[in-house]
Parts: sequence; structure tokens; C-alpha cells
Amino acid sequence: MPVDILALAAHRDDVEQTCGGTLLKMADRGYRTGILDLTQGEMGTRGSAEDRAREAADAARILKVSWRHALDIPDGRVENTWENRLKGRSRASRTEAASADSSLLGGATSRSLHGFGAGI
Repeated sequence: MPVDILALAAHRDDVEQTCGGTLLKMADRGYRTGILDLTQGEMGTRGSAEDRAREAADAARILKVSWRHALDIPDGRVENTWENRLKGRSRASRTEAASADSSLLGGATSRSLHGFGAGI
């Protein structure tokens, strides 16, 4: 499904915390929005990967997100490798993303796990 705005983040719930309001506002203005989570969130301390998947689906509905997907990069092992970059680019390109504003990169921080998204 084509999207106009694609937000990338290391974990499920990162986008909601960093730019969820922006995605909702853009959806209300008629833009098709999407979220690409780099991991499944299996290392989360507040629930399992399955719990995080249900929460992510609920959040996507609330935020009126048109498309959401989580890559299979192991949580806690997100590394800036060619293979991981290809996973992200391959999945993102299938959304036919017209643009990916750097302000919507999931709140990249100095932590490599979060900052990795900016490299995709």
C-alpha cells in the first residue's frame, strides 16, 4: 500500500511516543501514513512480542495509520549492517513511500539502536 509519510523506529511504541500526534494530524489531513518498526520488541520488559504486536495494532487504528510492519531484526541486536539496511529498504520501498521526513525517524537518539533507523 502506498504511503505519503513513513515513520521508522527501533521498537514498537517508539513512534507513538515520538511522533504519534504528527501521524494522526497528517492522517486527519488526508495523508496516508505508515510505520516501520525495526524489531518485534521481543526483549521488552513490559510484555511479550505478541503483547507488543496487539498494542501496535491498536495504536495503528487509533492513529489512523494506513500501513504498519515490524522487521525481524533481533531486538537488542540492531546493528548497522548491509543486511539490515536491505531489510529496511526493501520493506519500506514496497510501501511506495513518497517521502520519509527526517523528523519522523522515531526520535533517533545517541543510542545506536534508535539511531540505526536514520541509516535506512
